[in-house]
Amino acid sequence: MATTSYSSQALAGASNATLSRTITPVLPPRHKPAPRFRSSVVPAQEVSAVYAAPAAPTPGLRPLPREDENSVDNVNLGNPLQRAERLSPGWLGVLADLEGVVLDYDTAEVSDRSWQQLAEEEGRKPLPAWALRKAEHMKNEQVIQEVFEWAWNRLEVARLAARREELYAEALASTSLRVSPGLPVFLDTLARLQVPIAAISSGPQRRVLSMLENAGLATRFDAVISSEDVLRGLPDPSGYLSASLSIGRPPLRCVVLASSNLSIEAAREAGMKVVALAARRPAYELTAADSVVRQVDGLSFMDLKRLFAREAGAQLVPLAEPEAQPASRWAQPTPFSDADPE
Repeated sequence: MATTSYSSQALAGASNATLSRTITPVLPPRHKPAPRFRSSVVPAQEVSAVYAAPAAPTPGLRPLPREDENSVDNVNLGNPLQRAERLSPGWLGVLADLEGVVLDYDTAEVSDRSWQQLAEEEGRKPLPAWALRKAEHMKNEQVIQEVFEWAWNRLEVARLAARREELYAEALASTSLRVSPGLPVFLDTLARLQVPIAAISSGPQRRVLSMLENAGLATRFDAVISSEDVLRGLPDPSGYLSASLSIGRPPLRCVVLASSNLSIEAAREAGMKVVALAARRPAYELTAADSVVRQVDGLSFMDLKRLFAREAGAQLVPLAEPEAQPASRWAQPTPFSDADPE
């Protein structure tokens, strides 16, 4: 049987030929020319998949339905009676802090004295000033658990809160408690205009009703909000939101009469207007409010309505006026157009 022998050069040549037939070079793809668009087709460079927002607001756009519904006036309402109702005083609601607005007394001094006495009875260190300032408008249970961190057991927290209320009543009895100047006249004005008003306090209901009863104001408020009605105290806005719900007014139509920055912060978070009373603190510390007055007697109902004049929904919406129809060039002058006036 004959055998065939292959040299190394022949094998190398065969392998190179095989590789040259099996391996093809990869060339970059050729760019196809852009198609020619007709005049009725939008060019490709003007079409974008991302639609950017307009740089300036369109004059015809309106606010969100919630803002438009709760605004003072809505020029797009077709019913003039509804517009008249919005412009009447009946849509307004007033929320007043019990401590510092309805009743004028040194709330910080009474609160600090009761907490310091409780700390001394429980054998604890004197409380720092920053903790007392933070606890001034909070619920008793919230202060004991979160600020002072004295106890977390419910029974122990309830015992400490009840004892603090007893000490608060003793400190309040030795303090001159009076109704804010001008408040009875202001309440008479609101009642005559059928504007509901609510009193808000972070104290328990028993203390709040007792203070209003002693001041002769128990029947002057449409709603009274106490610590039992909210989960947390100031600066949480739940107290003001609960009050607006009780008097039947949306938050954007309520005015808060506040006496502290915590009240201003809570009212702002709820979307309400704020009037601060600077009876016991400098006015420059309450500049976050919409308006600052010294006492209630310096506040009128027109001042409350003026707070809503800067509302976005109260601005008129510019409407596009139709352009005048251009005169036709085929129109012929009438015999009286060029006539002599004589």
